[in-house]
Amino acid sequence: AGDVTCEKIDVPADEGPTGIAYSERDPETTRDLYVADGIGCHEGNPRRLLAELMKVRKNIAPDSALYAPNIALPENVAMLIYLGVDILDTTRATIAAFEDKYMTSAGFIHLDRLAELPCCCAHCSGTSAKEVKDMDKKQRARLLEKHNIAILEAEVALVRQRIRSASLREYVEGRCRHNPALVAMLRLSDAEYDFLEERTALFKPAPLLATTSESLTRPEVVRFARRVQQRYTPPEKDVLLLLPCSARKPYSISMTHSRFRKALGKNLKLVQEVIITSPLGVVPRELEVTYPAAHYDTTVTGYWDAEEHRWVGECLENFLLKHPYKHIVAHVEDEYRSICDSPATRHSWIRNNS
Repeated sequence: AGDVTCEKIDVPADEGPTGIAYSERDPETTRDLYVADGIGCHEGNPRRLLAELMKVRKNIAPDSALYAPNIALPENVAMLIYLGVDILDTTRATIAAFEDKYMTSAGFIHLDRLAELPCCCAHCSGTSAKEVKDMDKKQRARLLEKHNIAILEAEVALVRQRIRSASLREYVEGRCRHNPALVAMLRLSDAEYDFLEERTALFKPAPLLATTSESLTRPEVVRFARRVQQRYTPPEKDVLLLLPCSARKPYSISMTHSRFRKALGKNLKLVQEVIITSPLGVVPRELEVTYPAAHYDTTVTGYWDAEEHRWVGECLENFLLKHPYKHIVAHVEDEYRSICDSPATRHSWIRNNS
């Protein structure tokens, strides 16, 4: 190797990034980085952990980085980043290694329980579980540390890719299934609609995939339903036609909807069309090309659970109470029919015509 020359660069104290441990007593909120000191203490309490993360994130500048030390695990980094954490560390990975804990994407496995190494990283490849167990404590810990950090970094890289592809929420919904505390944290965070909504894009270049019960409460879905209820003004027509959704989006280009519209012919202009769908609730025909109405996909089994019934039924009921029609035609069947026939929906129909 040749000679290396190192040159010292003096950086003025008042220039460059600055960071500080977050404190409610510190009025300064414009630092480049804030440390959520002690956040790892709340790992087992999803309600408290969410409250602490929200408190810090709300009280610092939107472009300030949030560092959550001593908490990152492969199974929770997607959730932490989704909730506003920007910087994580490998502390837990190192500690786990010295406790003979082998990190996987779904959680820890104690080395004694491993019959084989379920990983092909550079540190595990060519090494058997027995060989690792037979190593001396220090050597074993160093190998496990390298493996654990590699698994954690791979997960963070995958989360970054999910952010680039605008599919982090879908990944979080699937990822949290390994841990009841993470499912609880997702549900609790969805209940904090205002916090998530202002941090959720109005439009995404990727489809919204509704595959879990939490899809009904994600910010994009609730936002769309609220804006239909609060902002949408339908054209003045006497007849409301309720239709089921279709797999193809926008609905009007699907075979079923296009045939129905063609059959109506010149009478189509006399009818207000509204599509009933899960998870969005109700979609007026005029809004079918907006996000996420034209950009979602959901599991189709012919069965709707109680939460879907309740949510879509409430959306339909609220729409009918706000917008009166002389005649309502529900061209639906199966689960859609049960929603239209529910007592609450029927009551709103009666009030419309009373």
